[in-house]
Amino acid sequence: MPYDKKPGSIAKMYDKKGKPSGLMMKGSIAYMEGPGDPEEKKEEKKEGYKELSETEKLRIAGEKLGKDVSFEIKTFDDPRSSRSIVGIKQELSKKAPELYKQLYK
Repeated sequence: MPYDKKPGSIAKMYDKKGKPSGLMMKGSIAYMEGPGDPEEKKEEKKEGYKELSETEKLRIAGEKLGKDVSFEIKTFDDPRSSRSIVGIKQELSKKAPELYKQLYK
């Protein structure tokens, strides 16, 4: 048998209206997250600057400074571009310290 067929190993899923929507194995990632609309969860996560990726933060910093940071974003993973990225962060911390704190702290 590929999985355990104990009565407690499968949970019944219900939608918001209380109608059955399927079965789910207990212990799976989806079971731990619980039922709900994935779009609602995505919107909750996007609140604030904490959930942005490093390249998105760099793009916001470049817009605030009025610089074109497209090359730095393209070569973000290249260690040779780290000097210019650090320079942009330092300039942002001097010119817009409040935005710097929101993005990187």
